[in-house]
Amino acid sequence: MTGSIKDESLGSKSKERQSVLLGMCLVLFCAKMVIIAKFGSRCPFWDQWVAESAKIYAPYLNGELKLKDLFRFHNEHMILFTRISSLLLFEVMGRWDTLAEMVFNSLIHVATLSVFVHYATRPLRDNLFFFAVFIFTPFLVIPVGWENLLWGFQSHFYFCILCSLVCLDICLEARSFSKEWFAGVFI
Repeated sequence: MTGSIKDESLGSKSKERQSVLLGMCLVLFCAKMVIIAKFGSRCPFWDQWVAESAKIYAPYLNGELKLKDLFRFHNEHMILFTRISSLLLFEVMGRWDTLAEMVFNSLIHVATLSVFVHYATRPLRDNLFFFAVFIFTPFLVIPVGWENLLWGFQSHFYFCILCSLVCLDICLEARSFSKEWFAGVFI
């Protein structure tokens, strides 16, 4: 009996919660697809010409791309995951497709937002959880970072936030100075 009271007071990890989070993700993803459909461009933009075309795709197609090239700085950013995801999309699509990059970025961003909402609402009772998601969703639909969404080369921002949230969760759940805690700190 106390187990069910505890689950009810702290919020259960129910199928309903997963369904609500999935519904929120679908709403956010559809909103991003509307923005991409209306304002997205197949033409690469600004740094994409040099950073993707000249520094990734051309060496890759010529068989000259080295592992160290993926770790090079682009201006002040280390964009390893962006380069890897761009190469994977290049292989999957069979061409350089900026719209596919935008859709991929949308998936990463929606996943990041859902992880944030999950962590932020984890301690809430189910009824408060549903209310919180209902309140969060309209604010998360607002296209505050629309430039990053419409510029396929900007996935590093989403990867950085997603990894930060996961590492924070690891650190907060682990005992101080344990292996898990160090993993969360240094990842």
